[in-house]
Amino acid sequence: MPRTTVLVGWVALIIVASVHVTATTYKPDKESLLEFKAGVVDPGGLLASWSEWTDPCIDQWPGVSCTCYPFFETGAQRRQTCYPLEPYLANQGSRVLQLNLGDVRVTDWNVLSGTLPPSIGNLTELRILNLRGNSFYGPIPETWKELKEMESINLAQNNISGPLPSYLDQFLNLKYVNLENNSFTGPIPTDWCKGDGWWMFDIRDNTGLCDEVDTCLEDRILAYDGTSLIDTYGDRDGGRGGYCDVPSPTCEFNGEACEIILPTPPFWTSADRVSFSVPEYVSNFGGVPTELKWRVCTRGGSCITDWIPFAGKDLTQSVRATDADGNEVVISQLVHVVDQELEENATLRNGLEYYVEILLYNAAGERNGLRMQSGYVMADLTPPFLQEGKSVYNGEYFKNNAAQLSSSGIGLSWDSFEDPESDINQYYYQVFEHNDGTGDTYVGNPITRRVRVEDRDSRNVFVGDLTLTPGKKYFGRISAVSLAGIESFADSPPITILFPGEGIIVETTTEGVKVSSLVIILSVVGSVLVATFLLFLYLTKRRADDRKKARRMRKGQLRNLRHLLNTMSDQGGEKGSLPQKASAHYTAYGQLDDKEIKDVTFVITDLENSTGIASSVPRAYEFVQEAHDTLVRDLISAYGGYEINTEGDAFHVAFKTATAAIQFCMEVQYEMMQIEWPKEVLKLPGCEVQYSRTRDDFVYCGPRIRMGIHVATEAHVMQHLHSITKHKIYSGAPFQVTRELCEAASGGQVLVTHAVWERIRTNMYAAGFPVVEQIGSYGFDRWDKPVWLYQIRSLLGKPLARPVLPSAGRLNRVKLIDTGAGLSIIPPPRNEERLTFVCITLPRDELAPTVAGEELPQKLWEKLYETMCVCAMQYQGYLFRTSRSGHFYLVFGSPEDAIRMTHLVQMLVVSMHWPSDLQEWCGRRETSADGKLLFNGPRLAMGVHESCDFVTRPIPQIQISPEGVPHVDYVGTAEEIATFLSECAHGGQIILSEATWSVVQQSLPGTPSVISLGTHLVEHPCCPDPMMLMEVMPKTLSKRSFPRPKSTTMVEPGYRDAPPEDSVVTVVHLKISKPEIVEAAEKRVRGEQASSRQQNAEAAEASMATIALYAEAIKLASKAIRTLLGIYQGYECKEPQPGKFTFAFADLGAAIKWAAAVQTVLLNLDWPESILEWSECQPIYVTEEFSDEDMADLTEITELRDSEVPETSFDASENRWADRSASDSTKSGGPLDSNLLIWRGLSARIGMASGIPLSKAPLNTGRADYFGTIPNLAARLVNIACPGQVLLDASKIDMLSSVIWVEGKAYISGSNHQMKGERLTDGIYLSPLGQMRIKGFDDLRSIFQIDSEHLQAREFDEIPNLVRSMLASNVSKKLSGLRKASEPGAHFHSAVASSKDSFQMSKPGIFGSVSRRDSGNSGTSLFRRVSMGFGNRTGDGAEGNVGAANISYSEASSLGGSLRKQVANYTMHQRKNSNSSSIATTPHSYMGDPTFQTTNAKSSPGRTRLGHPSVYGDDTTADRSSADRYKELSDLHEDESLAVREGLTPTATSKVSKWQEWL
Repeated sequence: MPRTTVLVGWVALIIVASVHVTATTYKPDKESLLEFKAGVVDPGGLLASWSEWTDPCIDQWPGVSCTCYPFFETGAQRRQTCYPLEPYLANQGSRVLQLNLGDVRVTDWNVLSGTLPPSIGNLTELRILNLRGNSFYGPIPETWKELKEMESINLAQNNISGPLPSYLDQFLNLKYVNLENNSFTGPIPTDWCKGDGWWMFDIRDNTGLCDEVDTCLEDRILAYDGTSLIDTYGDRDGGRGGYCDVPSPTCEFNGEACEIILPTPPFWTSADRVSFSVPEYVSNFGGVPTELKWRVCTRGGSCITDWIPFAGKDLTQSVRATDADGNEVVISQLVHVVDQELEENATLRNGLEYYVEILLYNAAGERNGLRMQSGYVMADLTPPFLQEGKSVYNGEYFKNNAAQLSSSGIGLSWDSFEDPESDINQYYYQVFEHNDGTGDTYVGNPITRRVRVEDRDSRNVFVGDLTLTPGKKYFGRISAVSLAGIESFADSPPITILFPGEGIIVETTTEGVKVSSLVIILSVVGSVLVATFLLFLYLTKRRADDRKKARRMRKGQLRNLRHLLNTMSDQGGEKGSLPQKASAHYTAYGQLDDKEIKDVTFVITDLENSTGIASSVPRAYEFVQEAHDTLVRDLISAYGGYEINTEGDAFHVAFKTATAAIQFCMEVQYEMMQIEWPKEVLKLPGCEVQYSRTRDDFVYCGPRIRMGIHVATEAHVMQHLHSITKHKIYSGAPFQVTRELCEAASGGQVLVTHAVWERIRTNMYAAGFPVVEQIGSYGFDRWDKPVWLYQIRSLLGKPLARPVLPSAGRLNRVKLIDTGAGLSIIPPPRNEERLTFVCITLPRDELAPTVAGEELPQKLWEKLYETMCVCAMQYQGYLFRTSRSGHFYLVFGSPEDAIRMTHLVQMLVVSMHWPSDLQEWCGRRETSADGKLLFNGPRLAMGVHESCDFVTRPIPQIQISPEGVPHVDYVGTAEEIATFLSECAHGGQIILSEATWSVVQQSLPGTPSVISLGTHLVEHPCCPDPMMLMEVMPKTLSKRSFPRPKSTTMVEPGYRDAPPEDSVVTVVHLKISKPEIVEAAEKRVRGEQASSRQQNAEAAEASMATIALYAEAIKLASKAIRTLLGIYQGYECKEPQPGKFTFAFADLGAAIKWAAAVQTVLLNLDWPESILEWSECQPIYVTEEFSDEDMADLTEITELRDSEVPETSFDASENRWADRSASDSTKSGGPLDSNLLIWRGLSARIGMASGIPLSKAPLNTGRADYFGTIPNLAARLVNIACPGQVLLDASKIDMLSSVIWVEGKAYISGSNHQMKGERLTDGIYLSPLGQMRIKGFDDLRSIFQIDSEHLQAREFDEIPNLVRSMLASNVSKKLSGLRKASEPGAHFHSAVASSKDSFQMSKPGIFGSVSRRDSGNSGTSLFRRVSMGFGNRTGDGAEGNVGAANISYSEASSLGGSLRKQVANYTMHQRKNSNSSSIATTPHSYMGDPTFQTTNAKSSPGRTRLGHPSVYGDDTTADRSSADRYKELSDLHEDESLAVREGLTPTATSKVSKWQEWL
């Protein structure tokens, strides 16, 4: 084929590919897309623009492309990613070639769901299909086999099921298929090897894919991870592959006995050894044996061992099971018994709960094997013990006897042994003859056998029928055996058996102290004993004071925690108030309003071991009964309960709400420990005093009450009146369940059912913020279905530091069905399109180097995990992921709840006790200046982000939740941004994303401290745009201070970047003026004018249009003002209303330059033409005429000026300069301006004051604001300023550097910043207006006006209350100072500083101010100044003549461009305005230019000259080198621009006369 033909064909193909999109879409393709839209769920409205009235190709439907070019590439260099459409097909219309609904840049994180639409198969010319990251499910439709032109398929991260499509081999152009992370099942089709095509495919994380992979596909499959595919060529499957047609192992029995069998009771007593057994399982695949692996994990889900192959014994064991009829039977079953030591690095920790997970698999592969998890088993590695101060006594009723007369028996009593892990199961006693030993353990021969104590709750026995030998000593031994089977013992003090009549019995109540019948003689009394005693008293008092201080601080922390909990809640009564105890539904004590109540909450209480108390100490029991009954009845009344009846010491109570019942029960538990119980009661079993580990709080104190709570609906409970008492009596299954629940509980335990939990979990505030733990599902005799049970451990902020109460399998008289989930009991949020994600982490870079790279200790991780669960349950937070590295991930239905949870975690961590062995993980304890605790414990960093950019993935459930809601994991951008924010935060800091802040800023819970962290570039691919970050902390922790966020680049400063309050701050108030036409329009809209009642619709519409136009203009001006703020390092404090700002600057000079630049930029903004028609906004020019000779010289000067290279320029295209018309021929600011623009568009009033503010505090926006006299003074100045005027309080004007004083004015060189080639500011004048008495200030304030050099022609109204200075009285002082400054050889600064008079002349003090309006009236000074000069003006007395000047152009050239302009201007004025002079010229060369000659003449009045003595005067200075002059001038001013333009225009005689008049 000729080359030309090929070339023409390719050209035609490219033309078609580039232009055919202008044709209407092929109708079947459009119908297929609309059918696709109708068949999917689109909650985010991604496909909203797909409609009958638009065209997919022409209107560019989202995700649809009719070309092969990439979606997000432009320009000539882009390449096509697929084969373009054949030219002959273009005649039918544009065809859909790409369908991309999986790229987040297209979808904007919107997720589609539903089955895969078959209509896609009708897009027969489709090349690229991308549906990645959606929620499609079901199999791939068979109609897709028509997609013969397909080149790339991406269906990853969906939930697509079924077999892999076999027809992909027919797609000859196919290059890549991505099916990873779906639910495909079966083998890879063998047809994939038959076709002529060759493509790569990714099928990872499809657990249902199985069987051997054909060798022809080995090079095309990317990975085997997450599948059961078998690699027959290599070992890429890791040995975990399996066959498809092999069933998983099954149980030999009917399924009831198929569970892991743990020791009974469930305890492991060795740190390195475990034991359990597994029932026999069988495999149905050709006799292939079942493989068994097992591992041990903690209750929190962290496994301490790897998978361990089974290496135990096979035994026949009796197992209880249930047959098909529901009858319990005992069967003999072959079990696999494991009793072996753990790996070397795996150790059980005392008190932790573990479970065993097993994996049974066969040829089906490990991933298709059967996983099982056991119930929880506790590691109990320590024997029972007696607490400090407790002992065994050799007499009854907890007394020790030194001797006794009776030889027939011995009485024994003992305090309760403790075993926090497994409790005490049984006591034994035995009597010995004492032979040796001291302390608590003695040696002797037993004289009785070891006897079991029948009543486990008894602590008194009398051992009778003994024959004891007088004169010998005997002791008793009490042995305690825990439920885990671990035993320990303690001995009583020996007791001596006296001979008849030998002596008396002496009793003592001091524990473990032996008292003989002889008188104890104190032999040592001296100074050493006294000193020791006094030292003991001192140390005891100091320790007591320290404990009292710590207890007082902890109480304050708990009080703050309760206050935080209450103020953060929006529920119940007034926000922040405590829950109301008295219920409005109870009209009087004991009376229920039956009309209001549909559900009844039953509470049944019972005093544990009341029979033992009554039999042991009958008199004390009367006190116990009375105190108990009084307390319970008082609280029933307080919480609006109804006392149904009592049975002995048990109360039956009904409540209107479950929340009231919870508060009642917990209040009873707390108040019972506050009663002062008699000592006899506190020594009884089950009534002992127990403290927490820190000894700050009671664990138990006095009798213990067990409680059960259950909710009964109206349909399940019956009530009637008692025939005699007319008292309400309740009956029915719910009431009986409550009774059984109370009987199942232990003393001090509060059990509730799932019905109660459902009613309180969304209203934890009303329930007092309880800590709820799910302990399992149990069967009740009076209920036909299992009941999920929970226990209330405590109320947040009211510690109840009891050990973990009896958990699954430990309740009395009820049958365990399934274990509970512990504290993690909140299900995932339902049907929420937008969720709030919280990531909490422990920053590793802030930890000690010794632990920074390690995982969290188990003890710390479990404590943090419990804290997260407890805080999350209060606000419906779902904990979906944790890691041992210290990351916790939670999700909430609302951002307010997320913030509440983060605040609660921070406060709870601070108030908790952290062991000393975790100090390396906790950091230093810190307090604020007022003694409040700021840091204590781990410093957790938190990130909060609200978004809809997430995808859920199911998690295999270990327990079945009562709600039946599957547990899920969340992935996606939302979770990633929350993680990133937590990594940016410092320990103890909470950072909110901009999206979260925009939602909650008007509804922040409680009264938190809000700090703006500024705007940052978030270094994350999902956040290319800058993001504003906010810090929100509880008020109690608001004194915490942090550095800037980590891993970010700050774009806009935050609160802590604002000028500090302890240094000089310049506060600026700015108001954009409001034209009269806008004010009139607003009045008409508000109806303030009487005529507004008759205004027609057109007038109303015109008024609204005017207001809207002004609002748009305000936005334009605000944007320009903020742009300049960043250039001059300013900080925006607030914008209380549009166009009204408060700013702060750390440097007064920067503030002045910014204010001048604002006036310049506002003058040149691209204002709408309609605004420029308003009278106050119309352009106003000042015209000045020049002669031809003047223009020639000025042109030369301008060329020199324009040749200078600016130091800085910036692109402010968003704040565009106005397009000047041809009539505006010149730019403002240069010496060639004949038409000078001084007014145009909206103007701004600006008032500024400098000083040290009284304070700095954040606003509710998080921005910094300043308080005190400085901001108040700036506010007063902005109110008296005119539009376009800048007023400055002069109290800190001495702080300005690089300033020159001329004629009582200060001159500052402008900045070199440029906008559109224009300098933002030329020179800036600070003109004294005079002194003013301002409201709120006792002294007079000197006020200066700030003018840009090119805006001095502006006129303003006279400022009221201005005290004018009398300039004429200071003329003589000025002239005196001028003469000193002009003497040859004298330096300017030394001349100014030589006398107070000269300084007062140059730099006006309080008395030296002059009004700007006086300085020029309506003539001379309001025109642009062309004459220029340095320093102070000199004269020759009253005539006002200026002295002679000698300077060359070339000499001045070395001083810089700005100085060159000043010298040239000065010289030109001298030449043009000299009257009669003798001209002496001296030629000087300048870079090869023609000689420029200067004039030495007697000047006329009003003409200017340079004020520096080194460049004029006698002949000696004229011969000095340019370098010497440059050095002297550099000492005078460090900035390049040294010259100052004087207030004189010398081109007209009238102007000269005006100048003379002003002097």
